[in-house]
Amino acid sequence: MISTKKECRVIIADDHPFVTAGIKHFLAGSDSLEIIGTAHDSGEIVELLDHIGCDILISDYSMPNGKYGDGIKFLSFLRRRYPNLNIIVYTVIEEPTLLTKISRLGIRSVVDKSSDMEMLLSAINAVRAIDQRAPRHVAAARVESSVAHGQQRVALSPQEAEVVRLFISGLTVDEIARTLCRSKKTISTQKNAAKNKLGIKRDVELYRLFLGFD
Repeated sequence: MISTKKECRVIIADDHPFVTAGIKHFLAGSDSLEIIGTAHDSGEIVELLDHIGCDILISDYSMPNGKYGDGIKFLSFLRRRYPNLNIIVYTVIEEPTLLTKISRLGIRSVVDKSSDMEMLLSAINAVRAIDQRAPRHVAAARVESSVAHGQQRVALSPQEAEVVRLFISGLTVDEIARTLCRSKKTISTQKNAAKNKLGIKRDVELYRLFLGFD
């Protein structure tokens, strides 16, 4: 049964049941997220999407033996078949070339499985903030405006404001470092400095502060 009370419907897909169970348990604490299904291969994902749809799909990259394959081939298939579907790839893969290919498909978020689960929630909030159905320049303007106001309130440095803007737009620390040609350590330091000035401790609070998401 699908509830209409929650703002965002989520499907979780991984070929390891304990992973899907862990994510489901963690996200169950959110009042605005509804887990409407879990899947263990590409065939089960498509079956769910064709019958109930969702707002965000959290999917592992490697799920062998599914009807529609996995990896880049399957992600490409999803982008063609469900162009408005927001996808978060949840994986242990860190190979830069592969991450670039994923990004070029229009998938805005890749979360490392070894990271804190809060990073997954941050990615979900970022995807919701950007809203893939809105024109890209409009979404970017929303984030730009929010950070500009925050910068004026607490006097963030231009570098700190730039890092915050990219982070709440959905980029990871690694992606920001590559985009700005800075080290990961520098990006982390600037993000933490911004949070300290804003009086917050957790990454998810950046979304609450600038974009109003719980």
